[in-house]
Amino acid sequence: MNFNRRWGMGLIGVVILCCSAVSAEDTKQQKSKAPSAPAKAKAEATSKSTEKLESPRAAQGRNPAAVPSFEVPTGASPEMLMKFADDLMYAKQPELDSQAALAAYYAKVVAAVMQASQIVLDTKGVNDTLAEKALNAQFMSLALKTRLGDKKAIQQRLDLAQKYRADPRKAFAKISKEQRLYANLQQFDKLNAKEQEDLLADSLDFIKSCDFDEQLLKRIYTIGSVFERSKTPGLSSRVYEQIAGLMSQSEQSEVSKLSKQFQRMAKRMRLVGQPFEMEGQLVSQKPIDWASYRGKIVLVYFWATSSVSSVTDLPNLKSLYQGYSSKGFDIIGVSKDTNKTALDNFLAKNQIAWSNLFNFTDEFAEEGAQQPVVEKYGIMATPYRILVGKDGKVIKLDPSNEELRETLKDLLGPPVERENKAEGKAPGK
Repeated sequence: MNFNRRWGMGLIGVVILCCSAVSAEDTKQQKSKAPSAPAKAKAEATSKSTEKLESPRAAQGRNPAAVPSFEVPTGASPEMLMKFADDLMYAKQPELDSQAALAAYYAKVVAAVMQASQIVLDTKGVNDTLAEKALNAQFMSLALKTRLGDKKAIQQRLDLAQKYRADPRKAFAKISKEQRLYANLQQFDKLNAKEQEDLLADSLDFIKSCDFDEQLLKRIYTIGSVFERSKTPGLSSRVYEQIAGLMSQSEQSEVSKLSKQFQRMAKRMRLVGQPFEMEGQLVSQKPIDWASYRGKIVLVYFWATSSVSSVTDLPNLKSLYQGYSSKGFDIIGVSKDTNKTALDNFLAKNQIAWSNLFNFTDEFAEEGAQQPVVEKYGIMATPYRILVGKDGKVIKLDPSNEELRETLKDLLGPPVERENKAEGKAPGK
């Protein structure tokens, strides 16, 4: 699959999820039994990988049709207009030469779908089922416009939600409430502290109003991952604590058990300035000596060989390791893989010089190789980073590459210039 095709599918993926914070499945591990609904929801809602996106029609197992015309049929019935919109939205994606061309294609799709669905909404006497479908098409199109870079689309989405928020048709009011929540999650970084607090209240009200099922669990993980970006002290941990409280009240045993997971996630969000506790076995089957890392700045890196984002992240990590390993910086990989041989081969092939943990406990392997440290801090997404200072206390949670470089430069000075590949410990030690 070429880049442009993956990118286009990513746009359609937003239409499915209606929220930009999530874009794909979590790292997939080989398991001897099918995961439970909560486990599937957790996996599909927490990945940073972008390789597994697919179009709605492909996801539904339907054979994509040829791309229809962008011209909205005149004089067509509401039924025919919605068929036109559906065929256009789910049509087979064309092979185009550039990302710009693909963006232009989807812009035409959005414009046509918006026009057709608006005609349906404006038609007097149209049945509620078709009208509801048209409203969903409007919101989907606005979500896609946001992903295409239209800066006005989120506000248009909020305005549309406000318009139907008090609609006597319960389905319309429910859709509008949900879409208002998604729109605000999409613009989370632009909200002030008060607006983020209001969004937390809206998120909890939304969760309370829904039955716990796989789809809701995906959305819960989405909400939590968005709030992790909050700069308001304590807000990110509070959202997980309150979600845990709601889930603990569920009559479904699987859901109530997951409340403990969210409590651990809340604990992780309070880690900055606190000691980081590390335990587990290295790939050599020796226990890690966490005390020996005291006096170094350590990046604890949660990853898996099957996570596309983890693999594409390696050049950045190698560059940091080469530049700072001789100045008091180290990396500890925490692998979520279950196949030891495959992991060993990957470490050797890619010349990974830093130490890696692997879970040898069969008890955990069936649950996706939950390392003790993974379980302790509720690490869901891969990759995930925790930067620990020389005193063993956490400096940053999930810093970007730019933040890592700036922090290391501030603490250790400029990197050492090296032409050779990373040297030091044997791969996977």
